[in-house]
Amino acid sequence: GFFGQGHRLGMEIGCFGVLPGESIEAGQLTVIRGIKTMQDLLARGDTDTANYRELSGLYGFTGQYAEAADFHAKAVALTKEPESRFFMQIELLGHLFDAGRTDPARIEQAKALAKDLLEVQFPQVKAKLGPAAWSAGMELVTMLNRHESGALAVQALELMLLESAGDQLGSLDDKVSQVAAYVQSPKYNQQVWEGSGQMLELRHLTASYAGTCIGVLAEAGPTRLTQDPPLKSAAKSAELWLTHLAFHDIDEPGEAPMRYASAARYYAAILGQEKFDQLLAAAPLPTANDVDHAQRIGGLAQLPLDLPWIRISVPYWLSRMQELFAQDKTTLDKVEVARLAKNLEEAYTVGTKLGLEHPQIEFAHHIGQLIAALIAQDKEALKARLVFVKEKDDKRLRDDTAQWLGDAARFMSIEWFGTVMQTWKNELDYKPKYFWIAWRAGLSGAKQQALLAAKLAADRFKDDPAFKEEYDFMSRLYEPPKKAK
Repeated sequence: GFFGQGHRLGMEIGCFGVLPGESIEAGQLTVIRGIKTMQDLLARGDTDTANYRELSGLYGFTGQYAEAADFHAKAVALTKEPESRFFMQIELLGHLFDAGRTDPARIEQAKALAKDLLEVQFPQVKAKLGPAAWSAGMELVTMLNRHESGALAVQALELMLLESAGDQLGSLDDKVSQVAAYVQSPKYNQQVWEGSGQMLELRHLTASYAGTCIGVLAEAGPTRLTQDPPLKSAAKSAELWLTHLAFHDIDEPGEAPMRYASAARYYAAILGQEKFDQLLAAAPLPTANDVDHAQRIGGLAQLPLDLPWIRISVPYWLSRMQELFAQDKTTLDKVEVARLAKNLEEAYTVGTKLGLEHPQIEFAHHIGQLIAALIAQDKEALKARLVFVKEKDDKRLRDDTAQWLGDAARFMSIEWFGTVMQTWKNELDYKPKYFWIAWRAGLSGAKQQALLAAKLAADRFKDDPAFKEEYDFMSRLYEPPKKAK
């Protein structure tokens, strides 16, 4: 989750089964009504752990992170089964880190809990978790890495992912090696590779593990890589996956750019971002799509062969644009946004000419153009993006477009954001997503922009009392009454 564990749970909102905006359209609950419903259930004595978790998620969705952490902690306290309790405490970590944005004591509490999970609780539940230890480990490593707890992330990597999960299971490094060896062996069978449920599970597991390793390497940087054995092991597995599995594990040629985006992140982690950017800028563009991407040399000898294809990876350039909007960023380099957007457009144009087509490429291209239009204050380009979304009538496209209007709001003036929302109203006017935009803006710290979007929604749909309630709730949250002198 871009905005942390609380946001992810808020999106799920178990009591709704849908996003808050969609629940309004379905005549169900708004966020404030959801909170009141869960509070009433608990007040009547229905203290099922699910109720505490759902209320926690709702508080997290509205940016009330301290309350989210407290209610999730109550759910943990009621959970007796050690394995379930272990997983729930990983979720609690996310809430504590979120709450730590305004209360440093929560950060220390989160770090203490992480150490307890790793050093005390995990050894106690490891045998019973079995393969589930890997999914728990990847979630914990990713969370600690995202919240800049590098030493803890590496410790989690070593204890939960690099070490064997049991005599019969081995380690994730072992799984990567085994699958890579199978792909290269005479026993390889294409039908098994594509149709076996066990093989599909292994393909997904090794890809997820490689992504986790690359994320840790990217945060650690090349200097630390030379000094830390767990990071060296992670680099070895990531490289093995990229060499033998990443490009073998695609179902159609149009998926290759997504794998090149992963390769790019790996190279940048090993070489350093600045050095990698210099090499990438000097690389030629591909002129023909006549390469078998699965045939690879591996290692840094593969780098000059990959660079041209990374240059035309639309998902890669979108990921670089998205990094500029990371939660810890307080300023935005608008010149860099424009440069990356230009590279994204070049990648899309060249890739299309070479026949590289895939829904994910189209999606990444749209979001990249949308971000560029928002930051450049290009009303006509924004209008074109919203018209495109309306014509496609695709849920994910619509959801993520609305999300980015909110996520980018903190880097927009209130005047331009007002224009953005009026353009949304004029061109798309999709009722369930008005408050999705508003809450996303609020979560990113753009409270005035959030209130602007919420008021526009309440005024636009005056016949729906739920919208007025939600706007009033947001107003109380973001504009608390001043203390009397």
